[in-house]
Amino acid sequence: MTARTVMTAGLALLLVGCAGDGLRDRDAPKPGKITIAVPGAASVDSRKLRYDCEGEAVEAEYINAGDISLVTLALDEGFVIAANVLSGSGARYAGGPYIWWVKGEEASLQNLMRDSENESTSCRVQS
Repeated sequence: MTARTVMTAGLALLLVGCAGDGLRDRDAPKPGKITIAVPGAASVDSRKLRYDCEGEAVEAEYINAGDISLVTLALDEGFVIAANVLSGSGARYAGGPYIWWVKGEEASLQNLMRDSENESTSCRVQS
């Protein structure tokens, strides 16, 4: 198996609709799939964390392959794929109208369409 095949298979992102209770209807359409080949990346690392964002549950999956870093966010408002962008400290991701900024066990979520520039929702990893 070539590194490209491993990367292609390893970086398949399942776009899953966000059900409030996490259960999917058996008759619901199957989720879409995205496959991304990352030249020069020998492996793909991913980890899933669940956050409490001031009472709202947010599920985040961090996906890293070479120089590429993504996060998928399952929010009450929907599903977002965000890419890592320049940050002074921590890891900052931008996708759609959202900014997701992570440092250690804490994160902040900002909706640029709803929040002013200085407002964000505080989040903490759930154990």
